[in-house]
Amino acid sequence: MYAFIGKKLFCLAKPFLRRFFGRANVRRVRVVVLNRRGEVLLVKGWFSNQRWELPGGGMHRQERPEVAAQRELYEETGLTVDSEQFQFAGEFRHPDGATPFTVILFRVHADAAVAIPKRFKWEILEAQWWPVSALPQEVGRIVPRALGAASELE
Repeated sequence: MYAFIGKKLFCLAKPFLRRFFGRANVRRVRVVVLNRRGEVLLVKGWFSNQRWELPGGGMHRQERPEVAAQRELYEETGLTVDSEQFQFAGEFRHPDGATPFTVILFRVHADAAVAIPKRFKWEILEAQWWPVSALPQEVGRIVPRALGAASELE
């Protein structure tokens, strides 16, 4: 029921989100988190279409992108990674025409267990490691493009 409410509220709010995101060049960070087993960390948001996505979110005013990526990764998954370990992997326009924004992409390696901090559980329903070669069927459109950009760094 909790997930259902979040998805329905997102559908109702989408026209307003479109107005907000369509007015300015909104920039958001996303993080490709990889582990030694060849898995990527994906999250499923509460107030969203509830597809599996990369951790990330908005940047605060005057916040450096790598610091925003570090903060968002912690908020959504509980993982603490030094901002110096974040590798810039590219910048591109989010492919969803309904709520367009610029994605600033980072890649980082982590092998820690994921534990969504209690104070942020209203934002993230689930966080899970997935084999890069066997992603879930309901994955966001940005994930394949981001994985391709992140793999070019190797």
